[in-house]
Amino acid sequence: MNYNTTDLIFYICSKRLAIRKQYFNLTNEDIAYDENEDFGNPAIISRIMNNKYQAFPNRRSPNPFLIPPSYINLLKTNLRFSSECSMLFGDEWELEMLSPLLFQQMIMDMLYSKKGIDIIETLLLDSVAYSKAETFFELFESELIERGYNRQTLNQMNLDRYIMEQDKFITKYNHFMQEVNQILGFWKKADIDFHPYFNFNPENWTIFNFSLESNEKQVDDQIRISEDRQCLLQLRIYEIYCEINESFTENIKSFFYSLKSFKQLSKHMDNFWDEFLIPALTKLINQRGGKDEFIMSSLGHRVRQIIKNDVVSVKKQKYLLELRKLDIFIDNQDLDLDILEKEKMLLNVSLSYIEQLETYQKETSKIKKKSCKLEDWSTAYLDKLKYNWFEI
Repeated sequence: MNYNTTDLIFYICSKRLAIRKQYFNLTNEDIAYDENEDFGNPAIISRIMNNKYQAFPNRRSPNPFLIPPSYINLLKTNLRFSSECSMLFGDEWELEMLSPLLFQQMIMDMLYSKKGIDIIETLLLDSVAYSKAETFFELFESELIERGYNRQTLNQMNLDRYIMEQDKFITKYNHFMQEVNQILGFWKKADIDFHPYFNFNPENWTIFNFSLESNEKQVDDQIRISEDRQCLLQLRIYEIYCEINESFTENIKSFFYSLKSFKQLSKHMDNFWDEFLIPALTKLINQRGGKDEFIMSSLGHRVRQIIKNDVVSVKKQKYLLELRKLDIFIDNQDLDLDILEKEKMLLNVSLSYIEQLETYQKETSKIKKKSCKLEDWSTAYLDKLKYNWFEI
């Protein structure tokens, strides 16, 4: 199975090779030269340097695992790496910088493949900020599902935004954006503001205006909703990483550093998940008394239940009531306005309590430093080459 973690490792490796190629002022032909054997193929070198390993439209890839086994020693020698491990996975200081990114991508892969998903979601929802955003998003998603869509539509839209031409993108998602615009328009008419839960400006949405001319801002806002949740998810994954970072780094070494090529990488990834990562995540839950006790004591899970019990029900009733006023939707059930007013008081108390819990969790968090970015690593890698901090 192909994982995004594998793609990330390939990308970092190709970037590592490309930095050395540029630093040593080499051409693809220089790197392909072997004084003891025949020349390598400069075209293959180019594919490796540019992280191209996918198959061609009408034939198989010549390098499906990025670096063909016959090119391992050639690259190691001509780019002056001290070992295959240094070339494929980097030196120890690199692992310290990159392991949070590897952990994050592994968790995302496991969520996508449903591997250990119950354990991961239990841990993710321990965060008040993430739990709040995710639970409120489920309310929005329920409306999408009723109209034949789901969050995968949003995810695909987010990807297509950056790879499709604008006119084709608008054509593909015009009807979907109309539906989203209508949902948010109804909620705004019902005085339901999602701004506290998603980072977007409702004024940018032209209510009930489905013209193509106004879609560009709507697209940007919709993607920002998705990206805001994605940011909270990434922050939560990093918090989990910080709880097992030392053992994670050590096990990366023991599971992967013996590899002499990437051919067996996916198999080792599965073993890593089954033999280390899932048990390590399970241990975090067991340290707090097991799953049931973990959920009972979790601030994030408490917030999730409050939103489901107190907030969503009141918002939904007010939503239906306002739609009835607009003659847009008639509910068969009678809505008692006196009861609704009392429930709205409970709603305000619940929302205030949630905000206090989020503030408390932020202030008591032990995690202060931020995860490094790939740009930080690549800059550091080039600096170390310049100052001869590698064993070449």
